[in-house]
Amino acid sequence: MKICVVTGRLMKDYAYKICRDFADVFVVNRDIAAFMTKEDILKAVKNTEKYDLMIVPGYIKEDLSKIEKDVGIPVFRGTKSISDLRELLENIKEIKLYKDIPADDMLRDVRKEKFYKRVANYEKNADFDFKIGNLKIGKNSMPKIAAEIIDAPKLKNNLFEKMVERYIEEGAEIIDIGMFEIWFNQCSF
Repeated sequence: MKICVVTGRLMKDYAYKICRDFADVFVVNRDIAAFMTKEDILKAVKNTEKYDLMIVPGYIKEDLSKIEKDVGIPVFRGTKSISDLRELLENIKEIKLYKDIPADDMLRDVRKEKFYKRVANYEKNADFDFKIGNLKIGKNSMPKIAAEIIDAPKLKNNLFEKMVERYIEEGAEIIDIGMFEIWFNQCSF
């Protein structure tokens, strides 16, 4: 996929550096990229027919459908900060871009997914002191999320079950069930 990125003068060197493996950079005649206008873009960007899409700064105020009509290729909002642009370009095939929403939210979802995969892989290979079911406890395994239900025998009308379900939905991996000593001593295990 052939991409062009549009930026302002102040960030052009940085844009060239981060885009060199992913996209061509066009620089508008304006210092701050977020202030560029449709006219600035049309003056700076040439030969758009060789590109599949154009990425403009996330903060730009222009109607991108009008720019798209004039340049003849799809135009989308990039990230709000140029420091996130490289990551966007690295993941461009996994992210749905929009004309009216900066790419930050979509990029956040990609980051979150990659983070969860890394954590799952780390936990899969982690050493542990013991297991509760399949849950590794101790050593270099991940810390576990615990919830506590205080005075569980006092709870009425399925409240105990509802609390357990809610804690599990919220990510609890261990649930500490609080008992009374007198009640506990009457139980036979």
